[in-house]
Amino acid sequence: MNRKAQTHKRIRKKRTAIPVQPPKVPFGTYVSPPEIPMLYQRMKAGEQTKKLLPGMVEKHAEEESSIDVSSPRDNNSPIFGVVPKIVKMSDREKLIEQKCGEKQKSQKETEKMEKRRAKEDAAKMRKMLDKEKELEKRNKRKSKQSGKVGGDAPAPTLPDFIQSDKNIPLFLEKCIQFIEQEGLDSEGIYRVPGNRAHVELLYQKFEEEENVDIETLDIPVNAVATALKDFFSKRLPPLFDEDLMTELEDIAGSRGMASNTLSMEVKTDRSCRLLALRGLLNKMPSINFAILKYIFQHFVRVSENAKLNSMDSKNLAICWWPTLIPIEFNDMGHFEQLRPYLEDIVQTMIDQYPFLFCGKEAFVMV
Repeated sequence: MNRKAQTHKRIRKKRTAIPVQPPKVPFGTYVSPPEIPMLYQRMKAGEQTKKLLPGMVEKHAEEESSIDVSSPRDNNSPIFGVVPKIVKMSDREKLIEQKCGEKQKSQKETEKMEKRRAKEDAAKMRKMLDKEKELEKRNKRKSKQSGKVGGDAPAPTLPDFIQSDKNIPLFLEKCIQFIEQEGLDSEGIYRVPGNRAHVELLYQKFEEEENVDIETLDIPVNAVATALKDFFSKRLPPLFDEDLMTELEDIAGSRGMASNTLSMEVKTDRSCRLLALRGLLNKMPSINFAILKYIFQHFVRVSENAKLNSMDSKNLAICWWPTLIPIEFNDMGHFEQLRPYLEDIVQTMIDQYPFLFCGKEAFVMV
């Protein structure tokens, strides 16, 4: 007998719903409405963009030329590129502001340059006017000294210069006082020349104001010393006239025997030469003698400080004899023959100052 195998049937139990108590909502609280499905939201947004698309195309017709058609989701498109456009406009504004700032800076710089040029031009004009005024003052003073407005003005004499209490020119006294206060220890005084601009400034200030204080001008001592030498050589008339100059050459022993007016004993004996030289100085006018005495007294003070300034009587004579004894030389031979004797005369006046200028009977042995 064949019997069919019985299949096992699984009995499924019926599922019964378990009752769940709904949550209790407190009274007075806000319950949000149910959320709208995302599919419905997308459909609604699509309908709105279809309605707004024609108007947006008309508004942004000018901007479409710069849109890249190759990318459908370009940031510059009307749908997706609203926020990036604002960023680009801000960059442009920054560039415009930078350019405006640069322009303002350049304008300020040009204004500063124009102001500087104007100041420089004004300073130049002032200098030109000052120079013209100085020239006018000099011409007026020259005319006063000469006593004539036009024509050839005669050479000024010693009394024409402004005199001090010591019966010497005031400029001479002020320069020597300044040098003795500030420059007795200056090495090479009268040998090292000063700056020409400082020399002219000193003359200018003295012409503007007679009682000018040289210390306030901040002029070096060498420049004042150079101005003093120029005052003797270019402004003062010669202290020795022609007759005294001829006698001075005879005393120096530099002339030939045929033209000598002094005996051979005077030329060879030093004491006799000193006596002859003192007699020559006594023949000078009083104002000439006062100026010569004052300048040689200054030379004595300078030579006393020779250890500091390296200017003894010999060096001072070398520097000053062409200024104090201005002789015109016809040729170099005559100059070389005469030069050592004239140096010796000036050196003797420094070394024998008490005997020659102060009237003392004993002379100094050198």
